[in-house]
Amino acid sequence: MMATRTVPDMNLVPPEFRRRLVSRAGLLLLLVALVGLALLWPLSRAFAGARESLSVQQARLEDLKRQEGKLLALEPQVQELRALLEKEEQRLRELQGDYQAFQEGRVDWPRLLGVVVERVPQGVGLRSLVQKGGNLEVKGSAGSLPLVARYGQALNESGLFASVQTSLELEDQGVSFTLVLKPGGAGR
Repeated sequence: MMATRTVPDMNLVPPEFRRRLVSRAGLLLLLVALVGLALLWPLSRAFAGARESLSVQQARLEDLKRQEGKLLALEPQVQELRALLEKEEQRLRELQGDYQAFQEGRVDWPRLLGVVVERVPQGVGLRSLVQKGGNLEVKGSAGSLPLVARYGQALNESGLFASVQTSLELEDQGVSFTLVLKPGGAGR
């Protein structure tokens, strides 16, 4: 093992008066510079991020302005389409009202004719069934007057006719009749 030797200080100037490589002011200045850099680095990064965010927001704003311009150019067309839509909705409401009125005024002719034929009593014969306007005209013949009355009463009690009007002609072999039936109630 080798022994270490201390080298004697040959400097004639006492240590407190010797010139240092770095002065205390220089060290302080270096320390302030390092602290300043430590603070400025995050601030510069934040500033750069804010600048980038600002440019993105400005680009987005410009894009939104362009889109707004396109939409404003379409505004007359939109107004025209809205007016057309309102007109068509009104027309639809009118058609629905017409259809409702049609359904309410519609006569179920097959059902009515079925009842007219089903309720014919024995001894009554039908010659014709004719629709005249909104009424049904039934012509036929019967062996007696009470049979015609019973037939008219059966049709009236069916609830399908609002009125049953009878006209009679007496013949040698019975009665010839005409019934005018006005649909109403359940017949509509």
